[in-house]
Parts: sequence; C-alpha cells; structure tokens
Amino acid sequence: MEVRVFRSVRGVELTNSRRKIAKEHMNSEEFPITLTTYPRLGCPGTFTTPYFPPSGEKLRSQFVPDEIANPHIRFPTLAANIRARRGRKVQVNVPVFKDENTPWPWKDPTVNYDLHKWPEDDDVRNGAVPENFIHMDAMAFGMGSCCLQITFQAKNITEGRTMYDQLSPLGPILLALTAATPIYKGFLADTDVRWNQISAAVDDRTPEELGQIVSGTMIVIFELLLIFDSPSKMTDGEYQNPAMPQTLHTSQKIFGYERSILILISSLIQKSSKNL
Repeated sequence: MEVRVFRSVRGVELTNSRRKIAKEHMNSEEFPITLTTYPRLGCPGTFTTPYFPPSGEKLRSQFVPDEIANPHIRFPTLAANIRARRGRKVQVNVPVFKDENTPWPWKDPTVNYDLHKWPEDDDVRNGAVPENFIHMDAMAFGMGSCCLQITFQAKNITEGRTMYDQLSPLGPILLALTAATPIYKGFLADTDVRWNQISAAVDDRTPEELGQIVSGTMIVIFELLLIFDSPSKMTDGEYQNPAMPQTLHTSQKIFGYERSILILISSLIQKSSKNL
C-alpha cells in the first residue's frame, strides 16, 4: 500500500503537467518553483509590480508596503491590535546562513536606523535587530507564507482529544517533509521551514510576558501543545505520557479538559489583577 502511494506521488512530480501549464502563462524569465515564501519579499527597491513604497500607516513596516496586505478591515485592524498590545512592532528574526564569505558578526544591511516616520521606528534602535539575524517587522512575513489549512470536526471532546494526540506528532514530520523556506528578504537563512516566522508574525506578548522584563506579578505561560492522559485502554502502560518537567515555557501535563480551562481562567485573573 505504501509503495503504491509513494509511486503515485512520484508520478505527479515526473509528469509536471501543472508546472508546464503554469509556465505557458509566464514570461520567459519567470519559472514555477516550490517555495512557501517569496524570497525577495521585503528587499530594498522593487519586489512587487506595481511598486509601492514601504512604511505605510497600516503596517508601519520598513520593508513592505500597506498595499501588500488584504484591504479587508480585519487585517490592518489585527496588525494594529498586535502593535498596541505589544507596545512595538512584531520582531521576526531568522538566523542567517553562514558560509566562508559571510562577514561575522553579520548585521542586516537592509535595516534603516535613521527612519523616524512612526513611533514604532524606534524599535530597531532599541534592540529589535540582533546580530547574525535577518530582521522582519510585519505580519506579512508570516501570514504571507503559503500553506494548506485543514479543519477537523470531532463529534465530542473525547474524539477531539484522541485526534489531537494522533496529529501532534505528525506535525513536525510533515513540516520537515515540506521544508521549502530557505530565503528571507533575499538572504539565505540557516533554517528551512516557516513555523517560527509564522508564530513570531502574530506574537502579541508584551516584554513582561516574554520574560524580557521582570515585574512583581508572575505570569505563567503555557505552550500551545497540551498533553492529555488518554482515556483509551489501548494506550495503557508505556504509551501513556512519561514523566514531564514541570517548568515554565515547557509543555505542561494537563489532566483533562477541565483543568486546562481552569489554567486559562487563572491566567486571565492574574492579568486582570495587574491592571487594578
């Protein structure tokens, strides 16, 4: 069965019929390639047709224009809300690939430290651009990636938890199999997948919540991956969750759906008490 499946997938690549059709509708200097992110997005100069200048009011990005985003009110509002909550723009930093010709330490030459158009332009002067990283500052660098989103509907919470546990280990495998993001802003990156960039592009956490500023209020942050004890007898013994470290910024062992709700409520109460 597995052999037939892989042969059929390979056959699609060998025929390349879709690529041939796409090429017929392109200019002579254009070629269809498999990349999840446009490699010149955010480069200085012209990377769109027609050209639009960056640093618009909606995205306030040094690198991409407002016109690159969907004009529906949802998207500029979401970008503005993230900036308002963070107190700064998003910081999407990807390690640059180092070869024998790469100066080290490497500084992103596309960053303009003398731009003073918007209050958020101070970000780059306040440490937003670490050495040896490609710096990006807008949701477009994450949400502009190509991907397929699939929604599953379970009949109840038990089936949903079971499906969740089955799909969670497949995520990293599928991500590795579809690795096709080696270039950002025209620079070769030291990574080849887009997961961290998508996450950083919509990260609305404050410096305090990121652990960059310590205050008197302790806020516990749980990662998105919750680990459940399965109710199924098929997963008894060695298939149940092993002992897991109970430390901050690690996946926490959650016993049941109810406790995850209590943790969320507790977190909200802690944040609300801070504002009193």
